[in-house]
Amino acid sequence: MRRVFVFIILAIVAAALLTLGIQYDTGYVKITYGHWLIESNLWVLVSLNLIALIGLGFVISTLKALIRGSNQSIRWFKIRPKRKANNDSQRGLLAFLEGDWQTAKSLLTQSAQHARMPLVNLLAAANAANQQGNHKESAQILKQAHELDGGSELAASLTQVRLHIENERYEAALAVLTRLRKQHPKHVYVLKLTVQVYRALEDWEHLVACFEGDLAQQLNLSADFERQAWAKLFATYATRLKTEQKNGVYVESLESSLAEVWQRVPSKYRFDEHVIHAYVRELMSVGLSAESEVILRKALEKSWSENLIDAYGRAKGKDATKQLLNAEKWLKSRPNSPRLLLALGRLSLRCELWGKAQEYFSSSLAQQPSLEASAELYRLSCHLNKPAQDTDKQLEHLMQQLHLPELPQPR
Repeated sequence: MRRVFVFIILAIVAAALLTLGIQYDTGYVKITYGHWLIESNLWVLVSLNLIALIGLGFVISTLKALIRGSNQSIRWFKIRPKRKANNDSQRGLLAFLEGDWQTAKSLLTQSAQHARMPLVNLLAAANAANQQGNHKESAQILKQAHELDGGSELAASLTQVRLHIENERYEAALAVLTRLRKQHPKHVYVLKLTVQVYRALEDWEHLVACFEGDLAQQLNLSADFERQAWAKLFATYATRLKTEQKNGVYVESLESSLAEVWQRVPSKYRFDEHVIHAYVRELMSVGLSAESEVILRKALEKSWSENLIDAYGRAKGKDATKQLLNAEKWLKSRPNSPRLLLALGRLSLRCELWGKAQEYFSSSLAQQPSLEASAELYRLSCHLNKPAQDTDKQLEHLMQQLHLPELPQPR
């Protein structure tokens, strides 16, 4: 509006000047060119030039407007599919979050070609197809994601792994993860998924190997999980050894392998009572009780544990008398430990010190009644041919530890 007003003012000023000029002098202009001759009033020629300039400006403006309009039309036709794809992508992702798998899969696959991030569309669509149980279609969509130019092969592969795990296809997941670990050896999430797959496959050998790399600290695994993994690995080797022993084959390499596994245990778990208890339990189960006695003694000298002293009482060392004397040294600082007294009773039995064993069992019961101490004392009394009254009393005490319900009995 302001431009129109200015233009009108300028036009009035120009008209006034032109009128003044004509009144002052009309002027004369003569132009010759070859056989052409043009004669005219000066102001008429000026007016014609102005009209020509205005007309030329109008034509130029019109052409510019037409070009601008055509560009906008072309841009609109180009943008429209992308805009629609982005809208469909948003609707598809929203449907995915709401659990509407069919709608999500349709919208995301259809809009993937023109979407801003086609990889995201295809990976989400593959997840949606998998949720529907369409595993073949899910695999096809993942294949498209792998073939995208400029797409992330890692993201597509990780999605493939997660879908394999979700469908319990652990061997297939492990095959992909093995390739990814070679390509991305420092990728923490790849290692986490590998741990998850090894746990599902109960492949404890390779699982604990994941604890030994530089990325182990970044896994943030719980201590209980690591303890469980080491315990399972000990049990695996012990089971192999027991199988060979049952077949009448003595395999020294398996015994050394079990010892080598113990050497692989990190220092933070080397004196952990749970890991030690799991290891010595397997050692004793395959007849390597003497080795377990040494490990238990060193661990107890470093840090006291009621669980480990119980295992020490069960272990059969190379020298039973020396083992008993070692345990009695600990009694000086822990005279009221019921587990230690029970272990001393069992060690006394190994030394065939029946009276001392009976005293230790009785002292353990006096400190804390337990089923094991009652059973040991009853078994010892039976073999010592104690009077029926004494054994009956011990049997009654043993029955009390079982917490049997009060029920009518025949008289």
